[in-house]
Amino acid sequence: ERMLVANGFSKSFAMTGWRIGYAAGPEEIIKTASNVHANTTSNVCSISQKAALACLRQELDYSKTFMNELIAKREYALKVMNSIAGIECREPQGAFYLFPGVKKFFGKKFKSAVIKNGPALTDYLLMEHGVAIVPGEAFGAPGYIRISYAVNKTTLEKGLDRIKKGLEQLK
Repeated sequence: ERMLVANGFSKSFAMTGWRIGYAAGPEEIIKTASNVHANTTSNVCSISQKAALACLRQELDYSKTFMNELIAKREYALKVMNSIAGIECREPQGAFYLFPGVKKFFGKKFKSAVIKNGPALTDYLLMEHGVAIVPGEAFGAPGYIRISYAVNKTTLEKGLDRIKKGLEQLK
């Protein structure tokens, strides 16, 4: 009832990185999910539980503002990434990450180094351009990278500019 959902984002995303959540649904499904969860993960620490409770109790106006800002950053990031030749990037259906395809950059070079895969590409972008992103291999998706847009606008703009510059320098 207190959960606000708009354009694939919910109020729970106001706590990026806390790794806490909840589920609602038919009792049979929730019981099964709880059994799997109880045997595959550890419990959330008490401070995270208190923070989640505070998040759920806050006024929805903050969540609307936060979601609108996140949606604007998503649109900006999509526009920038899709302006880069060789990038294929779809609009995410939830969360706060882009997952662009970067296979067309494999085999390209910077100086004498050849970009062979996602980890090589992300290492190059980190070491040469100072931007941290995650290779798709970490998610079972070689040929992709994960970019978070749940940062402040200035950081997002700088990071995307660096990614674009770095990719355009590969020959």
